[in-house]
Amino acid sequence: MTEVSVAKVDRRLRRAETEQRILDGTIELLDAGASLAGLSVNRIVEASGVSRATFYLHFADKRALVQRLGETELFAFRAATESFFEHPQAGRDELAQTVDQLVALWRSHAGVLSSLIEMAEYDADSHETWQAIIHAIADSMAPALRERRPELDEPMVLTLAEIIAWTGERALHQMVGRDATDAQARRAAEGLTEAVWRIVAPASSLAQ
Repeated sequence: MTEVSVAKVDRRLRRAETEQRILDGTIELLDAGASLAGLSVNRIVEASGVSRATFYLHFADKRALVQRLGETELFAFRAATESFFEHPQAGRDELAQTVDQLVALWRSHAGVLSSLIEMAEYDADSHETWQAIIHAIADSMAPALRERRPELDEPMVLTLAEIIAWTGERALHQMVGRDATDAQARRAAEGLTEAVWRIVAPASSLAQ
């Protein structure tokens, strides 16, 4: 690798590290109970240990930061669900394990997720970002649903994938959220597993 190439790689690494510092600082504030809507850039840069100028080198504005946070959460949730949805023969026990992972992920990211959802309720750009995240999750589920439920036509496959995604989002937000007890989280996981299984399971599995 040439010196020029090494320098470019170093710059990309430094940029990624700085961006992550800003994201981590924001997450720390949200986990402490701050509202994303009420967070100023000044508070974010103070928590991140960077300057305002550095913040704006990485994010055009706070909306761009919100979008980046959403993309990070999307990656985490798709990674958690792929083990089940990429294996059409996976059964109810595997689904339960996946839902347990989602509940644990939601609890550990509650500050960010609650803030993203709350901001999406009144900010048009944030609403669009969150809608895109849920649609992307649904799209990732659709191929497995097609294979598991071949009797369904394409519009119904897409509709059910969206229903699964939105059901999961609402259940986790309302029933797990920031303050759920272990017992409440366990109950939510069991209910969500049952609801999703009745959609994704082949009819022959439910008849047994």
